Amino acid sequence: MLFIFSIYLMVALMHRTFKDQTFFSVLAVAIITGYLVAPAMFAGVNDLSYISPLTLAVHMYRGESFGVTEYLFSTIPMYLVFFIAVFVGKRIFNEEYLTGFKPLYAKIADAIYISLNKKHLYISIFCLSLFFIPAVFMVQLLSIVIASNLPLRFAIGTVLLLAVIVEEIAKSAGIIVLIQHNIIKSLKSILLLSLLSTLGFLIGEKLLLYLSLSVITESVFTTAVFSTGLLALPLLAHFVSTTIVCIIASRFGIKYYLLAIIAGVIIHGLYNLCVIGMAT
Repeated sequence: MLFIFSIYLMVALMHRTFKDQTFFSVLAVAIITGYLVAPAMFAGVNDLSYISPLTLAVHMYRGESFGVTEYLFSTIPMYLVFFIAVFVGKRIFNEEYLTGFKPLYAKIADAIYISLNKKHLYISIFCLSLFFIPAVFMVQLLSIVIASNLPLRFAIGTVLLLAVIVEEIAKSAGIIVLIQHNIIKSLKSILLLSLLSTLGFLIGEKLLLYLSLSVITESVFTTAVFSTGLLALPLLAHFVSTTIVCIIASRFGIKYYLLAIIAGVIIHGLYNLCVIGMAT
């Protein structure tokens, strides 16, 4: 209930017209239903089913038990999304933001900018990247569920592509917004913020990784998506890809952000392919 509330809160705050809210509300229903129902269909067949808390309900109806770890794995991302949505909603709940008419991507960028503490940018970027993890984690887990029904050669490519795109956007979004508003201009600031964003993302990723691997059997999918292994190498790979995205956007302009993301995805994807090769 809290998770659904958080999604509809964001839909209501980011769209001004009734027509837009109706469309995105229907879209939100479809996404939420897919996230909750699709994994639960594999209850008792695959550990990936624990992504959805409906799997826990299935076990209860069958009279089967589940542990605290399975409960936390199913629900923690949803609780975190709720708390983040409430925090962001509180920050953007003002007349100027609510009455502004802009495309969705611009409204999201404005919400990120308003949510950042301009007096403590370094801490804000670190925390922003860390707080993005639950949403990224949920998208990645859902992509694994979807890809597990595809042939192996297509499945790995699908998981890798979706995971890398979501990660690069999450790590660079806060820095790109600051560049857009001319808050940061120097290469030194971009490098330092990229490092802090990468560090925050990696810490959150590893914490949820340890929780997920205690429930989901480690596979080629989880190895590729969550970059299991040493801490230094994933940190370096994340830092390089994020830095390249931010430098390209800074030097050539925000309109080239898509091109910057593609460059970061290529570098990050090559690293993930190397991880898969070492794992297999």
